[in-house]
Amino acid sequence: MCNSSGNLVHYELKGSSGIVPKVKINYTEIGVMAGVSKDAAENGCKLIYKDIADKVKQGMNVSLPIPSVGTFRSWGSLAAV
Repeated sequence: MCNSSGNLVHYELKGSSGIVPKVKINYTEIGVMAGVSKDAAENGCKLIYKDIADKVKQGMNVSLPIPSVGTFRSWGSLAAV
């Protein structure tokens, strides 16, 4: 976790299996909020997912603000929101 100044704050999750949980998202709702069709919203999200995954696999540092959530950051083998 990152605090408001962008520094990492230690967070321990007990009882976790180490697997990142997947959440189903509603592309129709995203499309309505963005003013595009469901298919355009899905394609846009998938492009962003692929771009982030490719950068992380190449070992690049990633910093991406996520509205109403925080900032996704990855560097080396660490990732935080």
